[in-house]
Amino acid sequence: MFGELDHPSETNALVSLKNVSHVVTSLKFHNNEMIGEAIVFDDPGPAGTPAGRLLGALIRNGCTVGISSRGIGSLGTNYMGESVVDEYKLVTFDCVHNPSTHQAYIHAVNENKDFEKQIREEAARAERIKLLRTEFKTLLSK
Repeated sequence: MFGELDHPSETNALVSLKNVSHVVTSLKFHNNEMIGEAIVFDDPGPAGTPAGRLLGALIRNGCTVGISSRGIGSLGTNYMGESVVDEYKLVTFDCVHNPSTHQAYIHAVNENKDFEKQIREEAARAERIKLLRTEFKTLLSK
């Protein structure tokens, strides 16, 4: 699910694609806690978004960023007159400055080592292809 940097100012069940900063890729329960994973769109090139780049900069600079659910629903009353949630639809998880749950903060996982390894492997692959093309041209010219 797509998420935004900050909740929209108005009550809105729709995610605005122009404000997307991340995509939630995994949600699971661990005891009573929900644990999620997300990819931040902080790429400086065309794979990034303005909100994603800002979120990435905040995280890289050690700023505290929280995570907060956004949803819609309705309240009803139980037989004792207490308010209860009749229905609820989770819309997304937005990155916010001050989440309502005190432990709902982002813990960045830096996969930079894997990324650097991939870059080195791709560079080596490109070099091998270049050598093969040179050898092939030499063979064809004979």
